[in-house]
Amino acid sequence: MATRANPALVKALARAFRYQRLLDEGRYVSISEMAVAERIKRGFLGTLLRLTLLAPNLVDAILDGQ
Repeated sequence: MATRANPALVKALARAFRYQRLLDEGRYVSISEMAVAERIKRGFLGTLLRLTLLAPNLVDAILDGQ
C-alpha cells in the first residue's frame, strides 16, 4: 500500500529549514527581525523553527508519508 506525505507537514518542514538556513547564514540576526521581515508572527516562526530539531529519522518518516 502506497503512502502519501502530508502536504502541510512537508511545507512546514521546508519553511522551517529555510528559515533556519537564513539565520545560520546571518541574513537575520534574530527570530524577531526575521518575523517582521517575513511578515509572520514571532511565535509561529519559533514553532516552525522547532521542527528543525526533530531527529533525522522522524523528518525522513514525515517526508516518506509514514
